[in-house]
Amino acid sequence: MFLISRANKSYKVIFITIYIFLIIPLIFLGCNNSFGSKHFLQNLFVAIYCALLALFAGLRSGTGTDYYNYLNIWNEIAPFDPSNFGMQLSYLESGFVLLLSFLKVFTSSSVAMYLVLGIIPMLFLYLALKDNRDINAILALMVYFSTFYISYAFNAMRQCIAMSIFLYSIKYYRQRNIKKVILLAIIATL
Repeated sequence: MFLISRANKSYKVIFITIYIFLIIPLIFLGCNNSFGSKHFLQNLFVAIYCALLALFAGLRSGTGTDYYNYLNIWNEIAPFDPSNFGMQLSYLESGFVLLLSFLKVFTSSSVAMYLVLGIIPMLFLYLALKDNRDINAILALMVYFSTFYISYAFNAMRQCIAMSIFLYSIKYYRQRNIKKVILLAIIATL
């Protein structure tokens, strides 16, 4: 028992250390606007940073209040089969079940599930930030990281995906493309 709790404490120290090292560049670059008008470099930094956040969320183990709930869901879901799809975990969102059952066709590894559930919101967040020249993308990423990342990417993964799709849909709302906004809203609620 002592070894397990000691290993768990070591993991938490490593986790917190990585978290601190991830936020330091955001604070420095976000507050100083270091990239100025160099939109390409800012987008490159945001892309690399979102990839790191996706890996950080996807490669964790035992971290987050719902970690084991998602692991149980993963273990209960069968690989995609159109004949019995409607019978799987009817208490969950059908789009989420479809995503996991489709993923399970290719792998039975729960690490792959956490990785995909880490990549999807970071991809939509990156897409939301990359084309928006009206905001400082690095500062926006710092606000996201410091206020939403841990609480949603680690504890409420389905909501994190829905919120990131919503952030991406703002681009189409500003363009008055209501059809795409509605389509993305429907996807986010699945």
